[in-house]
Amino acid sequence: MSRCFLLLVDGLRPDVAERRLTAGDLPHLQAMLASGGRTTAVTGFPSTTSVAYLPFLTGCGPGRCDIPSIRWLDRAAYRGRWWRDRASVRSYCGYQAPMLDGDIRADVPTIFELVPESVGIFTPVARGLSRVRDPSTS
Repeated sequence: MSRCFLLLVDGLRPDVAERRLTAGDLPHLQAMLASGGRTTAVTGFPSTTSVAYLPFLTGCGPGRCDIPSIRWLDRAAYRGRWWRDRASVRSYCGYQAPMLDGDIRADVPTIFELVPESVGIFTPVARGLSRVRDPSTS
């Protein structure tokens, strides 16, 4: 069986990672890379935390997922009442962060739904993961 290990390190530039690998500062990562392949990937726009993970974990850009950004406001639905209109306002930072999974369009599957044996750890996109397959929730 072929396996894939996707390591998303938020904010890590490829040139910095390459320098650290070459300098021997990441021995455990270097050992993993020695037995497999690697590539550099680029996310979509906006490239902000959580939203930037969508292309990797769904295969779709944020717009196709109906997630316009890490913070957004539905101008057509918002009437200026923060608490009453909270369904039309999002900030995936803070208490609304867990709403990301539910906000992704239902017809856009995550890798965790497509690959039942997959595991995710500390991922902001976790739709399809059970508690057993996401050890960070235990």
